[in-house]
Amino acid sequence: MKFDGANFYQLKSREEWLKHRLKGIGGSEAAAVLGLSKWLFNDTLYRIKIGLEVPEDISEKEFVKYGVLAEPHLRALFALDNPQFEVIYEENNSYVNKEYPFLLASLDGILKEKATGRFGLYEGKTTNIFSKTAAELWENKIPQNYYMQVLHYFIVIPQLQFAIVNAQMKFFNGTELIKTEIRPYRLERKDYEDDILLLKRAEINFWQNNVMKRVEPARILPEI
Repeated sequence: MKFDGANFYQLKSREEWLKHRLKGIGGSEAAAVLGLSKWLFNDTLYRIKIGLEVPEDISEKEFVKYGVLAEPHLRALFALDNPQFEVIYEENNSYVNKEYPFLLASLDGILKEKATGRFGLYEGKTTNIFSKTAAELWENKIPQNYYMQVLHYFIVIPQLQFAIVNAQMKFFNGTELIKTEIRPYRLERKDYEDDILLLKRAEINFWQNNVMKRVEPARILPEI
């Protein structure tokens, strides 16, 4: 799918996708730039981008494999339950912001709102909930790292006016599965313009003044 603000690429393989990711910042890395990720520090991200470290390969972990296999089914079910949208997906997609070509996006889907013609983001998530604390991260909001991911995609493709994060949540008591829920969270771009600008400035600074100049940033510890 083509947009005025971003170039579209269809990559041929996972290997090509991994090489492509080194050329910029992807959605799952956005939170790390601001020190808001529990899994990736900003200085580690810097070293990965300049080739000093290799990112951990988590593709064989069970929760990752489940998420990959579940993705097309969740997207198809969402389309079935939400006929007000046209759901568009292109395999191995990558979008690159035209103004800042180091801002990259690989999307789970694009939504076209039939009544208005507006375009939005579809983002599918699968998560296991083992504690009350974990459940609270999803109460009337999405976790911070996913929030930053959505904002990043808004930056990459300025034409996206809303996002729906479609989360399949499995609740456990110990090892026993208690229930499964699918919760859609809708975010309107206009409500988050200040945070979008904050993230955009941070990403530009990180890439231009750290990665390009080979200046390692001071580590920012997350407050979570």
